[in-house]
Amino acid sequence: MSTTRDAQVRTGINHSEFVQIRRANLGRFTIDRLISILGRLNQQVEITITTHPRTTDSSPMAS
Repeated sequence: MSTTRDAQVRTGINHSEFVQIRRANLGRFTIDRLISILGRLNQQVEITITTHPRTTDSSPMAS
């Protein structure tokens, strides 16, 4: 895919959103929105979440 306009045609997602993604301006996108866009581009998405215990007790809930 060469342009944001090509991506718009293939996915139905406005090209301005692809411009934001190409600029790494992702603040307005949720993870599920990004995954949905990748799905429309026939990309398989795999997510792995690993949790680790906190090393310090600096959470706001600890007060």
